[in-house]
Amino acid sequence: MNGGLVSISSARRFTVWEHDMRTWILVFMAGLLVCGCRPADPLAQVVFVKTGDLTITAKDAKESAELLAALQALAGKPVKEKSRVKWINRTAMRIVPSLVASALLDREFRRRGIQASDSVREDVLSRYRKQVRQPAATLDDIANGLGAQGARFRRQFARECRLEQYLRDCGTVVPSDEDIEIAEAQLKQVIERNEAENARAKARGEEAWRRLQAGDAWDAVAAAYSEDKLLYGDDCAYAKEWETVDPKHFYLQEIADALPGMEVGAFTKPIETDEGLMIVRVAAKEDDARYVCVRILIRLKVKMEMPDRADLKRDLEKENRAQAQLDLLADLRKGVTFEYPLGTNFTYKVLEEPTKGSGDRF
Repeated sequence: MNGGLVSISSARRFTVWEHDMRTWILVFMAGLLVCGCRPADPLAQVVFVKTGDLTITAKDAKESAELLAALQALAGKPVKEKSRVKWINRTAMRIVPSLVASALLDREFRRRGIQASDSVREDVLSRYRKQVRQPAATLDDIANGLGAQGARFRRQFARECRLEQYLRDCGTVVPSDEDIEIAEAQLKQVIERNEAENARAKARGEEAWRRLQAGDAWDAVAAAYSEDKLLYGDDCAYAKEWETVDPKHFYLQEIADALPGMEVGAFTKPIETDEGLMIVRVAAKEDDARYVCVRILIRLKVKMEMPDRADLKRDLEKENRAQAQLDLLADLRKGVTFEYPLGTNFTYKVLEEPTKGSGDRF
């Protein structure tokens, strides 16, 4: 009993002390505001990259996410207000790698003195016009439309222009006629190989179906032919339920069309679907409209068609642009230590400073 009284008394003293501490903290913060001093932004203290004069913080990531939200709003697709905080935090976490890459590249382009031409600036601007759905907008129109994010947008626009100019100055970015011809030959080989493998897969499906028609046990045929190990594992327990199918709402239309009217124990012919070649067996019926099914699945290669020359050239140029950036970044990242976000609430690790002299190359 006495112990209980002591505990209650201690709890009361602690509550009074805690209340007094909160009061003093509020008074202290109010004093800072009156004096014109404000506590430092805690996000600015969370460092992703720090080397030489280059620093990227969680605050930078969050402000970049705010810019993306502003661009979406300008395009008529605003982030819903009730989920805005979560969207900003999640987006900030995801764009850290690109933010780091952008800062490192921009720093190198400044060192090299790269300046974007008028044609490059116009091309980059045209991309933003499409993004915000304003075909005739000027740079000032977009910046002014973004309000408080206008200044950050101008800096981002300038970085993208320098990157575009660098990529155009790289002779390997634009594919030559020989590059296109080599890519066409390689694609032709892939297409022919895929078609040959699909023909063999379909032959296996027909063979499995003939064995089932001849009376072979379903489990034995499935164990011999099915490739659905992702669903059933290596133990070949193919009698396990695959799906309970309602043909009115099933995601594989070819299967939905084949099932109505089938009795328990019946199976389909090999059916080609987006997931592969399937033989589906009705294991049970829940009611007149729902079928408990098992399947034999034989994987098919993705169907490919030869693109026209213009599309192939565009795809090659896109790959070359990405590779040019990666090659440069691989060199620029030497001596720079950074980590990506560890959570959605800005709980990140502070980085190690690089060794002295490691940033000299920038």
